[in-house]
Amino acid sequence: MESMIALLNITIDEHTKPADLERVRRNLVDVARELQNRPSPTIIEGIELVDGVDAQIAHKLGRRPKWVRESCVRNATSIGRIDEISSDAEYVTLRAIGYGGPITINLQVI
Repeated sequence: MESMIALLNITIDEHTKPADLERVRRNLVDVARELQNRPSPTIIEGIELVDGVDAQIAHKLGRRPKWVRESCVRNATSIGRIDEISSDAEYVTLRAIGYGGPITINLQVI
């Protein structure tokens, strides 16, 4: 992000020095490389969780997820919570508690 901010601090016109233009070019290359190396999220849709039961969800990342986030709960009859019990290179294990019945969510993993 700092390199993107540095890009905003230079005005390019006929008086711009070649060294400054080269610095801007290098910054653009660095920003593009940084964005390309960021992992893209995987979204798993329509997961049904039964209240109080651990559910293993295959994420197919091939590695342990760096970040796991569930969507808004659908079909809940009361207020509850979703706990992430564990995650590994193949599965994320979630448990819904307090919803009073099965719920449906989408899951985002990075």
